Amino acid sequence: MEGKKTNKLEEKILYLSPSPHVKSGESVPRIMWTVVITLMPATIMGVYFFGIRALWVILVSIATAV
Repeated sequence: MEGKKTNKLEEKILYLSPSPHVKSGESVPRIMWTVVITLMPATIMGVYFFGIRALWVILVSIATAV
């Protein structure tokens, strides 16, 4: 008795949708400015504790990111 061989591939469907996936009334620039404002206390304390070299690292990081 010979067995049946079946080569069935399951069809997988990939759904693509544009980002952002969560709808909000806020724009991306507004969210980014909120991030910058909330990072200011950490930046100030970093410069306070580690000195002017920390400020240079931050400024160089910003300059190379842009």
